[in-house]
Amino acid sequence: MRSIRISHLFLARVFGVCEPNAGNALLSAFRTVAQQASTQGITWIASSGDSGALDCANDNPSSFELAVEAPASVPEVTGVGGTEFTENGGNYWSSSTDPDGGSTLFYIPEIAWNTSPSPDSPSASGGGASSFFPKPSWQGGLGVPSSDGVRDVPDLSLAASPAHDAYLIYTGGMLQSIGGTSASAPSFAGMVALLNQYEIAKDSQSTAGLGNINPRLYTLAFVAPQSFHDITTGGNAIWYSSGYTAGPGYDQVTGVGSVDAYNLVTSWDLGRSFSKVASVLSVQSEPSNEYVLPTATITLTVTVTSASGIAPTGSVSFSAPGLPLGSVVLTTSGASALAVFSLNVSQLPVFGAVVTVDYDGDANNYSSSASIGISVVALPQILGVSNAASGQKTFAPGEIAAAYGVQLAPLTATAGATPLPKILGDVTAMLGSTPVSLYYVSQNQINFQIPYDLPLGTMLLLQIYSAEGHTAWPITLQSAAPGIFVDSSGAPILYQSASRGEPVTIYITGQGPVSPQPADGALPDPGATPVPLQNVSVTVGSVDATSSITYSGVPSWSIGVTQINFTIPANVPPGLQPVVVTIGTVSSEAVPIQITP
Repeated sequence: MRSIRISHLFLARVFGVCEPNAGNALLSAFRTVAQQASTQGITWIASSGDSGALDCANDNPSSFELAVEAPASVPEVTGVGGTEFTENGGNYWSSSTDPDGGSTLFYIPEIAWNTSPSPDSPSASGGGASSFFPKPSWQGGLGVPSSDGVRDVPDLSLAASPAHDAYLIYTGGMLQSIGGTSASAPSFAGMVALLNQYEIAKDSQSTAGLGNINPRLYTLAFVAPQSFHDITTGGNAIWYSSGYTAGPGYDQVTGVGSVDAYNLVTSWDLGRSFSKVASVLSVQSEPSNEYVLPTATITLTVTVTSASGIAPTGSVSFSAPGLPLGSVVLTTSGASALAVFSLNVSQLPVFGAVVTVDYDGDANNYSSSASIGISVVALPQILGVSNAASGQKTFAPGEIAAAYGVQLAPLTATAGATPLPKILGDVTAMLGSTPVSLYYVSQNQINFQIPYDLPLGTMLLLQIYSAEGHTAWPITLQSAAPGIFVDSSGAPILYQSASRGEPVTIYITGQGPVSPQPADGALPDPGATPVPLQNVSVTVGSVDATSSITYSGVPSWSIGVTQINFTIPANVPPGLQPVVVTIGTVSSEAVPIQITP
């Protein structure tokens, strides 16, 4: 389940990445999108992950690092954990369904979901403390860690066990059982959709969309606790590793508890009518131009107003993702309160950041927050990375890849000899901690070979350094990522057309591991052709041409390019037909070739 399901204005997460593997750039991007979504009335709901307190264990079973999953850890995203029913011999199930399709008689007691048999097979409610996002002002109450200063995950939970009791779905014409927090998250998304419909129907709001619902959830946990079932049993430690334990109130396993959908919906407005009233925070910058220099100082002016018409009191705090910037005490000005903050741009990451302003509230006003993006003119900057042949954002060991951007190199240079240099045109590049070999560098493009001995399935930072500065971009390697080299017409190089029975040659990159493995950036030994370790197959149209392959390997003149010789099958229909190369189980993008009789 690696896709996003969208239900009107509610997004249910069925993908994610542990924070340490995500990196600061991706986490900042997540929050930027979430904050924009919230202002548009969109509620983003994400699963907290199925690896308990060790979210990175899903990618690396030997990792015993406490970690949470993004985007559930983003403060503007509602993270949903998992519970499991525990009947304990009670009679909670009906022998038949009611007219609405229900089969339960009463609320079934729950415990934290954790059925992890071993570290290499995690199966537990994700949760813990963010290593990147500061604690939002609204996250408080019984059980919420008060001294960690960071965002805690999850916010709430629903049933997630695939065994007790699973969600039943039809897929491919077959009834199947599923579970995990990627099932509990979309289940809660459906509840939120009904909540939004209810609010519109009774005129509590005039337009669709609830935005970030987290502040209201934590308020309801205090003023309307019947909206949740407090889960106090179980934990999310995997095997013998560290983890968290469920307890009264909030915990880093099940959040404020599982949801009582009816009570949540009917109590929703209690959060609005509670003794406090809403506050609204706005922030403006001076200068207000989109890009500023790294040496600039920006003045941020904050205005906080109250629905009561009485000026709020207290202070506002300023932060970038993972970076507290300072706080200012509010001063009253009529019915509003003001704060002025001088921001030294050099405090921000190289390319800027989203600066979040949080008001903690007071005895009469709820907390509020707002954000403003600060873009810093700092070059170079990568804008994208792709397979040099296909243009797809897929990568494998040994592949020729291309990075695109601005001011990537101070001059244009091409490698003039082999092995390829690690420094070219005053530019160096690394994937993780491994230097890469460079084919070509210019202001807007850098072509390089991905080193062979790098881990698969792990996010790595491509880092480019020059006299202009430093920039980075995350990529993840897979076992193969074949891309066919084409000419200006989009046909395979040298063969815009071919007749049936004719031998042809195509060239690809992204073949993955080969044997014998050449040194990175070096030509192979002429006496031993490196061949892909995975099976190579070719189809033309719908016809398999694999049996006609006479050569597939890295030729002696090549670095990162694999040559495949095969014959056009005699039974391929004439006309424009797609050529597809498959390495192992990964297929290339189709490339057209004109087949003549």
